[in-house]
Amino acid sequence: SGALGHALDPCAAIRTPCELVDGQTQEIVFRLGAGKTAEEASQLARQWRGAAAAHGALAAVRAYWHETLGAVQVETPDRSLDLLANGWLLYQVIACRLWARNAFYQSSGAFGFRDQLQDVMALVHAAPDLVREHLVRAGGRQFGEGDVQ
Repeated sequence: SGALGHALDPCAAIRTPCELVDGQTQEIVFRLGAGKTAEEASQLARQWRGAAAAHGALAAVRAYWHETLGAVQVETPDRSLDLLANGWLLYQVIACRLWARNAFYQSSGAFGFRDQLQDVMALVHAAPDLVREHLVRAGGRQFGEGDVQ
Protein backbone atom coordinates (compact mmCIF):
# COMPACT_ATOMS: atom_id res chain seq x y z
CA SER A 1 0.00 0.00 0.00
CA GLY A 2 2.99 2.29 0.43
CA ALA A 3 1.73 3.37 3.87
CA LEU A 4 4.46 4.31 6.31
CA GLY A 5 4.45 5.38 9.92
CA HIS A 6 4.11 4.28 13.51
CA ALA A 7 2.98 0.66 13.91
CA LEU A 8 2.91 0.09 10.15
CA ASP A 9 6.38 -1.44 9.71
CA PRO A 10 6.44 -5.21 9.19
CA CYS A 11 7.45 -7.16 12.26
CA ALA A 12 7.90 -10.84 12.98
CA ALA A 13 8.64 -12.97 16.00
CA ILE A 14 9.90 -16.53 15.87
CA ARG A 15 9.72 -18.91 18.80
CA THR A 16 10.75 -22.51 18.85
CA PRO A 17 11.01 -24.67 21.94
CA CYS A 18 14.28 -26.53 22.37
CA GLU A 19 15.22 -28.59 25.41
CA LEU A 20 18.78 -29.75 25.82
CA VAL A 21 20.34 -32.14 28.26
CA ASP A 22 23.75 -31.47 29.74
CA GLY A 23 26.39 -31.51 26.98
CA GLN A 24 23.89 -31.71 24.12
CA THR A 25 23.93 -29.22 21.25
CA GLN A 26 21.28 -28.35 18.70
CA GLU A 27 21.47 -26.28 15.54
CA ILE A 28 18.39 -24.27 14.60
CA VAL A 29 18.23 -22.46 11.26
CA PHE A 30 15.74 -19.66 10.53
CA ARG A 31 15.07 -18.27 7.06
CA LEU A 32 13.72 -14.73 6.87
CA GLY A 33 13.18 -12.87 3.65
CA ALA A 34 10.79 -11.14 1.31
CA GLY A 35 9.91 -11.28 -2.35
CA LYS A 36 8.04 -8.94 -4.65
CA THR A 37 5.59 -11.72 -5.48
CA ALA A 38 4.44 -14.89 -3.77
CA GLU A 39 6.29 -16.93 -6.40
CA GLU A 40 9.52 -15.01 -5.84
CA ALA A 41 9.19 -15.53 -2.07
CA SER A 42 8.61 -19.27 -2.62
CA GLN A 43 11.63 -19.50 -4.91
CA LEU A 44 13.82 -17.77 -2.33
CA ALA A 45 12.54 -20.09 0.39
CA ARG A 46 13.45 -23.11 -1.73
CA GLN A 47 16.86 -21.66 -2.64
CA TRP A 48 17.83 -21.06 0.99
CA ARG A 49 16.37 -24.27 2.46
CA GLY A 50 18.47 -26.30 4.86
CA ALA A 51 21.49 -25.98 7.05
CA ALA A 52 23.96 -26.18 4.14
CA ALA A 53 22.54 -23.00 2.59
CA ALA A 54 22.71 -21.24 5.96
CA HIS A 55 26.31 -22.32 6.50
CA GLY A 56 27.23 -21.16 3.00
CA ALA A 57 25.61 -17.77 3.53
CA LEU A 58 27.34 -17.36 6.88
CA ALA A 59 30.69 -18.29 5.33
CA ALA A 60 30.13 -15.66 2.61
CA VAL A 61 29.31 -12.99 5.20
CA ARG A 62 32.39 -13.85 7.23
CA ALA A 63 34.57 -13.77 4.11
CA TYR A 64 33.17 -10.36 3.11
CA TRP A 65 33.90 -8.83 6.52
CA HIS A 66 37.32 -10.49 6.79
CA GLU A 67 38.38 -9.15 3.39
CA THR A 68 36.84 -5.71 3.86
CA LEU A 69 37.93 -5.06 7.43
CA GLY A 70 41.35 -6.65 6.88
CA ALA A 71 42.25 -4.45 3.92
CA VAL A 72 44.20 -2.05 6.11
CA GLN A 73 45.88 -3.12 9.34
CA VAL A 74 47.74 -0.89 11.76
CA GLU A 75 49.93 -1.78 14.70
CA THR A 76 50.45 0.71 17.51
CA PRO A 77 51.79 0.46 21.05
CA ASP A 78 48.16 0.64 22.24
CA ARG A 79 46.28 -2.67 21.79
CA SER A 80 42.89 -1.00 22.33
CA LEU A 81 43.61 1.44 19.48
CA ASP A 82 44.60 -1.49 17.26
CA LEU A 83 41.27 -3.19 18.00
CA LEU A 84 39.36 -0.04 17.06
CA ALA A 85 41.38 0.75 13.95
CA ASN A 86 41.61 -2.82 12.64
CA GLY A 87 37.99 -3.49 11.98
CA TRP A 88 35.58 -1.90 14.40
CA LEU A 89 35.71 1.68 13.09
CA LEU A 90 35.47 0.60 9.46
CA TYR A 91 32.56 -1.67 10.34
CA GLN A 92 30.83 1.28 12.02
CA VAL A 93 31.21 3.44 8.91
CA ILE A 94 29.77 0.74 6.65
CA ALA A 95 27.01 -0.63 8.87
CA CYS A 96 25.94 2.56 10.61
CA ARG A 97 26.84 5.41 8.33
CA LEU A 98 26.19 3.88 4.91
CA TRP A 99 23.69 1.06 5.35
CA ALA A 100 21.66 2.21 8.36
CA ARG A 101 22.30 5.92 7.74
CA ASN A 102 22.68 6.30 11.46
CA ALA A 103 25.60 7.22 13.68
CA PHE A 104 26.24 8.39 17.21
CA TYR A 105 26.26 12.02 16.14
CA GLN A 106 23.72 11.93 13.29
CA SER A 107 20.77 9.68 13.97
CA SER A 108 18.34 11.36 11.59
CA GLY A 109 18.54 8.70 8.90
CA ALA A 110 19.35 11.42 6.37
CA PHE A 111 22.20 11.41 3.91
CA GLY A 112 24.49 13.99 5.43
CA PHE A 113 27.08 15.68 3.29
CA ARG A 114 30.27 16.88 4.97
CA ASP A 115 30.32 14.49 7.96
CA GLN A 116 29.39 11.44 5.92
CA LEU A 117 31.91 12.24 3.22
CA GLN A 118 34.63 12.53 5.85
CA ASP A 119 33.57 9.23 7.41
CA VAL A 120 33.40 7.42 4.07
CA MET A 121 36.96 8.41 3.23
CA ALA A 122 38.05 5.91 5.89
CA LEU A 123 36.95 3.21 3.43
CA VAL A 124 38.99 4.39 0.46
CA HIS A 125 41.32 1.36 0.65
CA ALA A 126 38.92 -1.16 2.18
CA ALA A 127 35.79 -0.60 0.08
CA PRO A 128 36.42 1.87 -2.76
CA ASP A 129 33.20 0.81 -4.50
CA LEU A 130 31.17 1.92 -1.47
CA VAL A 131 33.09 5.21 -1.37
CA ARG A 132 32.35 5.90 -5.02
CA GLU A 133 28.68 4.99 -4.64
CA HIS A 134 28.34 7.37 -1.70
CA LEU A 135 30.22 10.20 -3.43
CA VAL A 136 27.95 9.92 -6.46
CA ARG A 137 24.85 9.89 -4.23
CA ALA A 138 26.06 12.91 -2.26
CA GLY A 139 27.12 14.74 -5.42
CA GLY A 140 23.59 14.32 -6.77
CA ARG A 141 22.44 16.65 -4.00
CA GLN A 142 24.94 19.39 -4.74
CA PHE A 143 24.26 22.48 -6.83
CA GLY A 144 26.75 23.87 -9.36
CA GLU A 145 27.50 26.76 -6.99
CA GLY A 146 28.68 24.27 -4.38
CA ASP A 147 25.65 24.48 -2.10
CA VAL A 148 24.16 21.22 -0.92
CA GLN A 149 20.49 20.33 -0.74
